[in-house]
Amino acid sequence: MTSALALRLILLFLHIAFAALWLGPPLGLTKTVARGLASGQESLRLAVIELKFRGMLATIGGFGVFVTGFALIFAGGGFSKFGPQFHAAIGLVTLAIANSFFFRPLSARVAAAAENYTDANRADAARAIRRMTIHSNVQHLFWTASLVLMLWPR
Repeated sequence: MTSALALRLILLFLHIAFAALWLGPPLGLTKTVARGLASGQESLRLAVIELKFRGMLATIGGFGVFVTGFALIFAGGGFSKFGPQFHAAIGLVTLAIANSFFFRPLSARVAAAAENYTDANRADAARAIRRMTIHSNVQHLFWTASLVLMLWPR
């Protein structure tokens, strides 16, 4: 096995591992936070800790997918060696990363409700959770579409 092939295999393994890390932690997260909101202040505090931790894992996974995706393209000979489906997949990953920037202010609103558990903050947190659910679903749509594009026959 040549060193170039070994490098590409290692990058591919890391790319798949980061993709799993990006997809897995957010699954069901907004449901957990919504249940925490409905169960009281202490439950919401615990749900916010879970939200921050799983959000951090997903961020690491998304960034890793982005970096290893570019590394795989350049290790394979550059963009000219790959079809348009790979260009579109990188574009979707970029859009998914841009979409993830909406989570931080929404998470902050939920965290504020956990600290100051008033009716107004709970209502604001419920709205934020609904928006987080939408953004999470969009994120998973981009993830799935980019996977389909990468597996599309060349």
